[in-house]
Amino acid sequence: MSNQTKVSRHEVRELVTEQSIPVGPDVEVRRITRVRLDRGTKTLTIEELVEGPSVPGEHPGAFCVVEPNLLEKLRTTGWFTDDRDYGLISKKPFTRVKQGKPYQVVRLRSYDHQAFNISGEPLPVGLWFDYMGGQGSVNNSTFRLGPLLTALEARQDVTISTERYGDSKVQSVPGYNRGGGSGTRFIQFCWGPSVELYREYRALVEAQDKSVWDAKHKVALTLMGLDVFRLPARDPSEDASEDD
Repeated sequence: MSNQTKVSRHEVRELVTEQSIPVGPDVEVRRITRVRLDRGTKTLTIEELVEGPSVPGEHPGAFCVVEPNLLEKLRTTGWFTDDRDYGLISKKPFTRVKQGKPYQVVRLRSYDHQAFNISGEPLPVGLWFDYMGGQGSVNNSTFRLGPLLTALEARQDVTISTERYGDSKVQSVPGYNRGGGSGTRFIQFCWGPSVELYREYRALVEAQDKSVWDAKHKVALTLMGLDVFRLPARDPSEDASEDD
């Protein structure tokens, strides 16, 4: 058999057109158009992206062009609780900016469910609470639910959930999760504070011991003035009574 190597060459041409629009300090949307001609075959590819300054840290997130109403949805319902909300992030940011309609440029960090404006300041993302330890322990083993519910109902920045098959705002803890401090009843709600209050909250969370895994819920409950409704500490194996 022949060991000769066969070599063939042909010329491939590519024309690259780059367009950009500034959308903030050191942030721009770009469109890169490539026309490739290979042996008479023409291929067109278009890429659109948002480019911003380098952000320190292991998980910087990504700059995005989004519909303005996404920010209010994140504040009031939490981090992308509806998959349809992802459709409010533009997949063609250059084209979206060229349309001339209102838009927002933000940095979204899915690692810890945070959003930032173009200057790096935190934007409010709603925080959910329920009966579990990692979500505030808002149950009748930890809180007096009656007066707590009254306080929550008086707040404009709280959305309270009701039972799946009813309209009660004080829900029953699923049987398989009762005990161990989870109580028998609970209140589920989302806290969506103003920009100013949320930034105060984030600063307090950042000052906490990072080993405290539920610190963000504890800080929020304290900031909302809800610690006054806490019950005295008890043995976690003991459930609160139905009358709490």
